[in-house]
Amino acid sequence: MRNLIMKPESKLLVISNLRMVGILTLALTSLAMAVDDFTPTSSTTTTQSPPVAQLSTQPDGTRYKGDSYAVMGKRIAKLNGQCDVIFIGDSITQGWKGAVWAKYYAGRHALNYGVAGDTTQNVLFRLNCDGLKTLKPKVAVILIGTNNTGHYSPFEIAAGVKAVIDKALSLFPASKIILLDILPTARKTQTVVEANELIAKLSDEKTVFRLNLGEKMIQEGDSWKGLGKDRLHLTEEGYLIWAETMEPLLARLLDEKKS
Repeated sequence: MRNLIMKPESKLLVISNLRMVGILTLALTSLAMAVDDFTPTSSTTTTQSPPVAQLSTQPDGTRYKGDSYAVMGKRIAKLNGQCDVIFIGDSITQGWKGAVWAKYYAGRHALNYGVAGDTTQNVLFRLNCDGLKTLKPKVAVILIGTNNTGHYSPFEIAAGVKAVIDKALSLFPASKIILLDILPTARKTQTVVEANELIAKLSDEKTVFRLNLGEKMIQEGDSWKGLGKDRLHLTEEGYLIWAETMEPLLARLLDEKKS
């Protein structure tokens, strides 16, 4: 057999090729390992829904301390089952008091079921209070949504309001609903405008009646008529505007006869 004698330049070429093969093999191995270990980032994953407690349409009582149902139950029990009107909402509803409330609602067995800071999902939680099942109000006045404006889209806010309406009607099937637009506020003004456009469509003028109180609260400088210094909560003037604007509709739904 003839001995093969490799020229120096050939030896260098073989060595170079072997190195290239080694580098390529190492690169492919690293790539395979990277694919196996790959965890999708937020930009590559499907957007996840928020936890149930954060959804605008699901009950959420995590903000309450102690036995909240017991506290709410005491407020309901004071009516001894007599309730013609229930006001459902947040701090704006809770703020009803004084002469205006006494004049318009004290004689109508009205329940103020507003709690400061409530969102739609908080109201849905409170509407599960067993004491409410003892009531048969003729009218439920609903004003909710302003506390959702910081973290929810107009669509989500309107969906939450609809969930509150549906829950109220499941509790009080014979009731009529007076549904207020979210009132003017310095918070997320455009969000409020867009949410109100959707909320208005929830009215059918048969069971759910829209009350656009914002039309009466004309803009005054950087605020609105009837709002306090925080440009969010109502003054006594604001509650008077609410009461006077709602009175004809409320009296009709209560089927009150003028004497």
